[in-house]
Amino acid sequence: MAWASSGAANFGIAAMLAGLVNKTEAELTHNASTFVPTISAVGIADIDSHDGLYSKIDPERSDLHDFKCATVNEGHTAMNRELGEWIVNKLKEA
Repeated sequence: MAWASSGAANFGIAAMLAGLVNKTEAELTHNASTFVPTISAVGIADIDSHDGLYSKIDPERSDLHDFKCATVNEGHTAMNRELGEWIVNKLKEA
C-alpha cells in the first residue's frame, strides 16, 4: 500500500483506515498533527478528562504568568496579527 511509504503517523493511520473501509486509496495531504490543546499549552488543567480539556481559559489558574491566546483557532505555531501585536507590545514594555 502507498500509505506505508509516507509513514503512518496520526493522519497516516486515518488515511490507511479510510482506504481500507472505502476500498480506495485515501489522499494524504498532511501526515502529522501538531495540535496542542490550549488548556495544556497554557498550563491551566490536565487534559485527561472531557471537562478538563474543554474548561474555560482562566489566567488566574495558569502555570504561566503572562500569555495571550488567539481569539480564533489557528494552526499550532501560526502567527497572526493579533498575536504579533501582543508580542511587539510586550517587547516595548520590557
